[in-house]
Amino acid sequence: MASSCKKDPFIDDNFPPDYHNVSTAKIKNYINRIYIDLLGREPLKVEMERDLDMLQTDSLSIDSRRLLIQTLQTDTTFRDGDTSYQYAYYNRLYETLKARLIEGVEDDYIYEQLGLSQTGLAAAQSAGDSFQIALISDDIEEFLRVLSLKNELRLKNIDFAIAHKILLDNYIYETINMNTFNFVNSTFDNLLFRFPTAQEATAGYNMIEYNMSGNILGMNGNSREDYLNILTQSPAFREGLIIWTFRSLLQRDPTDAEVSTFMNEYGANIDYESLQKTIMSGDEYAQFN
Repeated sequence: MASSCKKDPFIDDNFPPDYHNVSTAKIKNYINRIYIDLLGREPLKVEMERDLDMLQTDSLSIDSRRLLIQTLQTDTTFRDGDTSYQYAYYNRLYETLKARLIEGVEDDYIYEQLGLSQTGLAAAQSAGDSFQIALISDDIEEFLRVLSLKNELRLKNIDFAIAHKILLDNYIYETINMNTFNFVNSTFDNLLFRFPTAQEATAGYNMIEYNMSGNILGMNGNSREDYLNILTQSPAFREGLIIWTFRSLLQRDPTDAEVSTFMNEYGANIDYESLQKTIMSGDEYAQFN
């Protein structure tokens, strides 16, 4: 995780802000918004009182805001109803990622499809149909990878790019975006917030459909696996992640300067939790300015 001593790109060191006139109502609105965005619920009365006291005692400092956000992201203390803040945070993150890529499909539906696939696998095994066995086994593995995502993210067993790849590489996403042409268009649109150029569309289609060599985003590949790796490991993916986070938290696109700042700040290893923390601790998100 990025160090808390990194410069906050939203703070002007030359003109430190004065927060003495920020109303209690505004601070409460800020706390409420943090809980909803990170945990998917409003704070309890005791939580509101505790966090309000902490922020006011520390004069609404950026460090106090970051501490509150980090606590909700990482604290493993048992909390009645949440299991822990960390557990609730990753549940919320999992649901948010599903909403971004697979239309927020419920886990119950995924389990239903998993059950149908397991029944189909048993029938294929009884019939000795090796082709169907391989096909259905792949579907089952993909369903299980999706269902394990929130715990894998929480345990830091996979990174954010791999999580996106898992949500693109499964029966549900393929059903939503049927055929290879639509798949290439949708993956570009979902991850990069643009459609592919004619060259990119052709190269992507040929990689997936025919295992042909091609170049996309400056990287070479010759398979569906390569195509997904290129999209999720590219600088363009990280730029798309910044855009998505700004739209989710600030309801606007980042400026070119903001994208450049975050790309330089995190390089090839954008930490989504740190990205959230930086944006959510700023005055624009808090509406203190």
